[in-house]
Amino acid sequence: MSIAAAITEHAKSVIAVEGAARARLADRLAGTAEITSFDYAAVMEAAANAAPWKNLLAIAERKGSVRDAVEKVRMQAFRVLVEYRESVSTSAITNEIDRVKREGLRSFLSYTEYALELLHEDGAAAKEEEPQTPQKRISPLAAE
Repeated sequence: MSIAAAITEHAKSVIAVEGAARARLADRLAGTAEITSFDYAAVMEAAANAAPWKNLLAIAERKGSVRDAVEKVRMQAFRVLVEYRESVSTSAITNEIDRVKREGLRSFLSYTEYALELLHEDGAAAKEEEPQTPQKRISPLAAE
């Protein structure tokens, strides 16, 4: 399996975890069990982890390159982590959502750091393997 395919599969699995967390919450909300903050926390964490991966798949589909998508989403994640400060809302839930989103971005950056190196190596190896087309030589006599 290529690195790009492995990244795509990982993205799909992270998104599936979010879907499962949402389904569990929906089941709990539909039932009569007591609902606690832990029920929501699982969904918030799964959604925060899935967000950059959803973005990656959308960009990869649009650009046709997983490597370009990884680079773009990593750049966006770095920008968010550097440019935005911690939330100082009076709402503890809002602060927690912001914290979890930052952790999701850090997780994405951690996972894709080495993968990006491998994608670049794959791209360089693919360029080396491309068949070189012989260039036509023009004889000096034909040029005259």
